Amino acid sequence: MSVIRQGEIRGYQSGRVVVLSSDVTNEDAYPIVAPIFGRQEDLPPYLIGTAEEDPVKGAIDVARLVYANPDRLGESIGMLTGKSLGRVLDAVERLFSRG
Repeated sequence: MSVIRQGEIRGYQSGRVVVLSSDVTNEDAYPIVAPIFGRQEDLPPYLIGTAEEDPVKGAIDVARLVYANPDRLGESIGMLTGKSLGRVLDAVERLFSRG
């Protein structure tokens, strides 16, 4: 099994996911992932659109975080850009913040 990195896009079950847990966490625990869907227009706050520079197009659903069995994750498809990963992690923080 290859190293699982934060920001990596991988196949999982019947779709694609982005790994959101840290590289250190991924070494010893099931990674936390969010699904990527094809829709990119009129997105609610919990769906974060990917950027043109990202290897896949779509929207990342931060409201559907799951622990993924690393043995069932497919090979890496690519990495989100730093800007896109930052927007996704900000959305996750807002989702769980008090406010």
